[in-house]
Parts: sequence; structure tokens; C-alpha cells
Amino acid sequence: MHHLITFSETVSETVAETVSQTTQQAAASGDEMGNMLSLLLLVMMLGCAIYCIYTFIRLRKECYLFPNKFLYPGNCKPEECVDVGGFIDYILPRILLFGIALFLCGVAYGMLDLVWKVNHIAVNIGSMVVPLALFGWYIYAQRKAANLFW
Repeated sequence: MHHLITFSETVSETVAETVSQTTQQAAASGDEMGNMLSLLLLVMMLGCAIYCIYTFIRLRKECYLFPNKFLYPGNCKPEECVDVGGFIDYILPRILLFGIALFLCGVAYGMLDLVWKVNHIAVNIGSMVVPLALFGWYIYAQRKAANLFW
């Protein structure tokens, strides 16, 4: 009987230790997954910002509508634009503002999350809401451009 009690205590301790190790490993892998998603969000924000600024520079330099899915409103073809000059004048400041704002969001998010390791709910929500609001504003500007220039 004594051996059975000792055996059950040993098994209980082993199971408790295994559960504790598994929980710690799961938490660590959850942190790694969170870091990977943070890095993905940062790369997407900075990549989109750099592409917007590149599009601004190219559009300003060439002054014609080149093939670019990000520049035109949905299903609008560049060759069907009624007023190319007006569209370029309309969209240039908006795409530059959008690119700069996304770049600043990416830099701020990178500093807060990856450098200073601030893990606050406001940072997490802000890192999603602000870029989404910027995208919403840019889509609104594109739709307005579709009504004006197509």
C-alpha cells in the first residue's frame, strides 16, 4: 500500500511538472507568434508606405498614368480617365500624405513594440485602428476621384 501511495505521488509530481513545462513552452511559442505577427504588420505598413512614396515620385516625375493597381480607383482603367492632369493633381497630395502617415505609423509601432517592448492594449489597438482608418480615408479619396475623373 505504501508503494502505491509513493507511486501515485511521484506520478502526480511528474504530471504537474510536465504540465508546467508545457504551459511555459506554449506561452513562449505564443510570444514568438505574437512577435512574428507584429513584424509582419510592421513590414506591411512600411512596405505599403514606401510603395506609396515611390508611386508619388514616379507619377510626379512622369506625369502620365502608368499601370499601377494601387493608384486607380476600383475597375477604372487609366486610358478611360477623362482628365488625366486633374486626376494627377487630385491624387498626388493624397497618396503622399497616405504614404507618409503609414510610414510614421510603422516607425512608431516598430519603436513601441520591437524596441521599447511596450505591451499595452492602447498600442495594440492603435496599431490596427490607425492604419485601417488611413486605408479607409484613401479608399474614400479614390472613390471620389472615380466620380470626378472617370
